[in-house]
Amino acid sequence: MKLTIKKIALSAILLADVFFVFAQKNLLDTGVYRRWPQTGAASISGNGRYIAYVITNPMFSPNQLVIREINSVWKTSFVSRWPLDTHVFTFDSRYAIFMRSVDTLEMIDLQTKRSNEINGVKTFNIQPMGHWIAYSVIAPIKQYILRNTLTGERVSIDSAERLELPKQGDVVYYWVNSVTRDSDRKSLYALDLANHLVKRLWAGTPSGNLVFSKDNQQVAFIGRVGDSAANDIWYHRAAAGSKVAGIGFDRLADRQNIKLVTLDGFEQSGRALWIMTQKDTVIPEIKKKNMVSLDVWSYTDPVLQSEQSPSALAPPQSHALLRLDSLNLIPITRENEAIVFKTTLYTLVRWSDPRRSISPEFFASWSPYTIDRYYLVSNQDGSRKPLPIPITVRYRAVLSPQGKYLIFVNMAGDYCSYATATGRVTDLTKNVTTDRPEIQIGNSFAKNKSRYVPDFLWTPNDGSFLVYDRYDIWELDPEGKKLPVNITNGYGNRNYIRFEVAVNYQHNEINADAQLILMAFNTQTKESGYFKVILGRSGDPIQLCMGPYRYYGAPTKAQNADLYLVGRMSAEESPNYFVTRDFRSFEPVTDIYPEKAYDWVTSELLSWKQADGTDLQGVLYKPQNFDPHKKYPLLFYCYQGLSDELNEYQTPGPSAGSGPTEYRLNAPYYTANGYLVFYPDIVKKAGAAGQSACDAVVSAVRYLSQRPYIDSTKLGLYGISFGGYETNYIITHSKLFAAACTNAGASDLVYKSGELFNLGNGGNEQEFVAFGQYDMGRYLWEDPELYLKASPVAYADKVSTPLLMMNNKRDPTVGFAQGVAFFTALRTLGKKAWLLQYDKGGHGMDLQNEPDDAIDFDVRLKQFYDFYLKGKSAPLWMLDGIPLYLKGTKTGLELDTTGRTPGVGLPQMRSQLEVNEKH
Repeated sequence: MKLTIKKIALSAILLADVFFVFAQKNLLDTGVYRRWPQTGAASISGNGRYIAYVITNPMFSPNQLVIREINSVWKTSFVSRWPLDTHVFTFDSRYAIFMRSVDTLEMIDLQTKRSNEINGVKTFNIQPMGHWIAYSVIAPIKQYILRNTLTGERVSIDSAERLELPKQGDVVYYWVNSVTRDSDRKSLYALDLANHLVKRLWAGTPSGNLVFSKDNQQVAFIGRVGDSAANDIWYHRAAAGSKVAGIGFDRLADRQNIKLVTLDGFEQSGRALWIMTQKDTVIPEIKKKNMVSLDVWSYTDPVLQSEQSPSALAPPQSHALLRLDSLNLIPITRENEAIVFKTTLYTLVRWSDPRRSISPEFFASWSPYTIDRYYLVSNQDGSRKPLPIPITVRYRAVLSPQGKYLIFVNMAGDYCSYATATGRVTDLTKNVTTDRPEIQIGNSFAKNKSRYVPDFLWTPNDGSFLVYDRYDIWELDPEGKKLPVNITNGYGNRNYIRFEVAVNYQHNEINADAQLILMAFNTQTKESGYFKVILGRSGDPIQLCMGPYRYYGAPTKAQNADLYLVGRMSAEESPNYFVTRDFRSFEPVTDIYPEKAYDWVTSELLSWKQADGTDLQGVLYKPQNFDPHKKYPLLFYCYQGLSDELNEYQTPGPSAGSGPTEYRLNAPYYTANGYLVFYPDIVKKAGAAGQSACDAVVSAVRYLSQRPYIDSTKLGLYGISFGGYETNYIITHSKLFAAACTNAGASDLVYKSGELFNLGNGGNEQEFVAFGQYDMGRYLWEDPELYLKASPVAYADKVSTPLLMMNNKRDPTVGFAQGVAFFTALRTLGKKAWLLQYDKGGHGMDLQNEPDDAIDFDVRLKQFYDFYLKGKSAPLWMLDGIPLYLKGTKTGLELDTTGRTPGVGLPQMRSQLEVNEKH
C-alpha cells in the first residue's frame, strides 16, 4: 500500500454552451418530440451563488448540464448521454461535481471557473458537511483519491478495495485486500487526514458496509476473523487509542437461536445499534419429483396461487437493538412484524398476517387476513404494549419525535393521539368543523387522501403538530387540552384556497413561533402562489404572491443563504427555475422556452352545470393564433378531475401512455394542427362510473356547442386506461361523437371482476372493480344487472361512432381480452372499428424504451381523427388493414390518393351479396 500527499491546483477545461435552436414559428409535428428540451433536476449551492440544472428530453438520451453564477453572466455547460441528475455542490460551495460519463468525473472550480476532467473514475463521493471529496480510479493503477476543497490537499491511497467517507470530519476508513489473491480477507485502515496518520484497525472477512453514528465518532461493521465461521459485530470509537472490539454476538445469539444478517445503523442517540437477525434454522430442500405439473386452487388459500411464491420462503428477518453499554440484545420486531416508526424511546411496529394478499384483496373486509395489530416497543428493555386502537391498514400511524405520542387516524377519519406513558387515547378533531360542514377535518381526511400529512411538523418537546383539512392548516395539542387552532384562520375554506407547508424543515421540527411559508392553490381559479403565517399569531395568512402559474416541488433553500430555488410553469410557459428571497419577487435563473418558436397553446377555465345541477369545470385548449370566426373540430379527453391542470405545461409528445404526456391527449400538438381540445372534470358516483363520465361529457358538449367556433358535427373523444373505459361507455350511450379512440380501456366489468392482474400472474381484480377505481360499490353476485349495465360490450349494438382501439397483449392492468371482446362485438355488428396491438406495448406505450412504437401510434391516431373530423384522406391501414404475413414490413401509413373511404362491415357485405344473388 502506498500513501501519497501533496498540494494541487485543480485544472479545468471550459466547454462551450450548447443551446437548442428553433426556427421561427415552426410547425409542431412528431419530429419535435425527440428534440424538445425541458428542465430536469436542479440544485443550488450552499452560499446561494450558483445553480446547476439539467436540460433533458424524455424520449432522447443526451442531456445537458448547465452550471451558472446567479448574479453574473458566467455559465458553463456539458452534454452527455450519461444521466447528469447526480450533480452536486461541495459543502463549501467551492466545486460542482458530476459524472460526465460512465468513467469520467468532472470537477468545476467555481472560484477560478476552470474545469478538471478526470478519466478512469469508477465512483465518487463527497462529505455533505465536510470538505473532502473521494473518488476511485482504475487506471493506470487502482487508487482512491481524496481532495480537500479548502486547501487543495490531495491524498492518494493505492490498492484500496473500498473507502468509507463519513458525512464530516477528517477520519476516513478503507479496506485493503489480503495479499492472497483467492482470499476474501481484508484489512480495515483508518486515515486521519488532519495529521496523515494511518492505522490498521482490523483484519478478517467483512460482510456489508460500515455504519456510522450521527456524530461520526463511532463506526461498526460485521465480519469474522481467523477460521471462525460465525460473523460478529465489530465496534470502533474514533478516539485516540481506541481499538476495534468484537461484541461477541455469537454468545448473545446462542441464547435466542438467531444469526446476524446486517446492520441498520446506529440508534439516534448513538448508544445502540440497529441490527437485522434471522432464525438460525435450516430450510428443508424440496426435491422436485417427476409428477403431474398441477396448480391446486383451494377456497381456503389465504393468497391466490397466482400470487404465491414458487419456492419455500426463507426464515423471516427481525429487527433488534444492541445496547452498547450493557451489550444487551433487545428484540424489537417478531415474526411477520415491520417497523413503522422509530424514536429514541420507542419503536412502533405493525404485525401483518403473512397470508395476506398483495393485490387489492389487501383491503378486503371479508378476509380474516387483512387485520393489522400494532405494538409500542420500548427501546430500553423490549417490553411491548398492544395498541387497542382501530388503525386502518390504509393509513400509517406516526410517533412524535420524542416518542411521547402516537398520532393516528381512526375509522371515522379523525386525528387521535395515544399517550405512550399512560395509554390514554384522545380524539383531537371529533368536534371541530369548518364553515362548510362537509369538510370537517376528520371527514376531509377520509375523503381527500391527498391532504394527509405523511410527516407531521412538530413544535419542540412534542408540544403540538400540524395537520391539514380540505383547505386549511391546523395546530393540534396532542394532549387535547388546548383547542385546535386554525393557523390559516379559515382563509382557505372561505376562499377555496388549499394550503400546505411549502418548505421542508430539518427533522420535521419547528419553533412554537415559527414563520411558515405556505404553498397555496385556488381550487376555483387554479392560481397558485405563496403565503406566510406565524405560529401563535391570530389573523389571516399574508399573501406573498398568487398568479396563473403552477409552482412545483418544494422550494430548495441554499444551506447558508436566505435564498430559495423554486420551479414554476404555466400552460404557455415551460417549467423553469427561479430564485427568491421573499416569495414576492422571482428572478429567473433558467431560460428554456422552446414553445416560443411555435404557434403554442392557450388554456381557458370553463365552468358549467351538469343536468342534475352538479357544478363542473374543465379546461379548453386553443392555439395562440386562434380565430373566433373559424369552425374548429373539438377533441374531448376523458379521465376524472382534470381542471386543476389549467396552468400545467404539456411537453409535446405522443398521446400514448407514460412519459411527458403522462396518459394525456397532448393538447399543444393537436391545437397546433387545427383542433381544439377540452379536458372536462368528471364527478364519479358510486356504482355509476361510466354513466357519470357520460353525464359530464354530454353536458360539456351541450355547453360548448353554443360557442360559434365549435363545429358540433366534428367532435372526437379519447381516453386512456380508466379513461378508455369511460370512452367505451360514452359511445355506447351517446351518438354525439364523429370519432373516438380508446387506449387500454376495459369493456366488460363482469369479466374484469374475475381477471388477474399482471398478465394472469397477480392478484384478483374483484376488489378493484367493486371498491377501487371502477367503484361499483358491491360485488358482482350482489347486483349482476348493475355490472352488466356498466359494461360497454353489452351495448355494442348502440355504437354509431367509428372507433380506434389500442389494447396490447402485454398490458398487465387491462387484459388484451377486454379489447378483443369489444372489437369482435363491433366487427360482428358491422361497426367501423380498428384494433391496434403493439408487441412491445403494455398499459399504453413506454415512451422512453419504445419511442418508435409510441410515435407510430401517435401518427395513426392523428390520421384517424384527421379523416373523420377534418375530411382528410384516409391512410391505407384504415382502408385495407395489414395482413399478418406483412407485419413488420408494411406500415400502411400512406394516405390514399383515390378518394376511397372505409366501406361497410362484414354483415352489410353479406347482405349485399345475398341481394345480388337474388337478382
